[in-house]
Amino acid sequence: MQKELVEIPLRMITPDPDQPRKVFDKEQLDELARSLGANGLLQPISVKEKYEPGTDLPAYIIIAGERRYRAATQLGWDNIDCVVIRQADFRALQLIENINRANLNPVEEARAYRLYLDDGHDVKELAGVIGVRPDIIQWKLGLLEAMEQVQDLVSKGQLQVTVAIEMGKLSPEGQKSVLRALVASHLTSSEAVNLAKRIYAKENALDMFPEVKLSEEETEARRKAKTAIEKACIALEELNRLEDKNPGITGAALATEIEVTTEWIDQLTSSLKAFRQSLSNKKVCLVGVG
Repeated sequence: MQKELVEIPLRMITPDPDQPRKVFDKEQLDELARSLGANGLLQPISVKEKYEPGTDLPAYIIIAGERRYRAATQLGWDNIDCVVIRQADFRALQLIENINRANLNPVEEARAYRLYLDDGHDVKELAGVIGVRPDIIQWKLGLLEAMEQVQDLVSKGQLQVTVAIEMGKLSPEGQKSVLRALVASHLTSSEAVNLAKRIYAKENALDMFPEVKLSEEETEARRKAKTAIEKACIALEELNRLEDKNPGITGAALATEIEVTTEWIDQLTSSLKAFRQSLSNKKVCLVGVG
């Protein structure tokens, strides 16, 4: 890598349009401008050359240090010290600079990963550059599958990354369903993840043996079972939510019907055991068929 330290007019420098970091906090920029005004530039920015058509003069694109560039512009400086890099993997330098300075929110970080990969690198190379396991990188890239509204919530710190990644696996309608539930029911992160997983399972349900035609009785039984299970899951989730918010509240509410409630719970437990056994038997049969 060839480096050269030079003083360059700010008018000849432009930010990189593919810079993964898009949000710059005004208060932090003001603070940095005050620091530059008082102490000068302690660390030069890094740039690379580009040549504009129809001119012999080079222009420069920022690789690292856009905040310092913006602060210097805010102060009205004419020039700024730059390290001009003639040969380098610019995306890698930019990525390392931003991540090391913790300047990226999760969505910007995922976009930076994507830019680096789109430059012809693979996940293993990226893992070596930033010191993060490949599976973690792949997981974070899942953020980019989420709809823009979901990504925006993550960027603002209003939605957990884990929830957004699970939502990114869904269709646009599925993601909207989770968003509506988040707003209407004030779901916790774990509840939102579980809801996204249920919607995913429903959206991706496959018939393992589509050539087998069900009888009318089997079709009706399947419909009723599916409806009943969905209602039971919703009801149990609501009970769990009530208990999580106020432990013991459901028991207190049903204290006058404790015998009936106990019988109901016993019946529910028995039914779930029978249903589980039925599923286990079905799985054994399917394995035998293969």
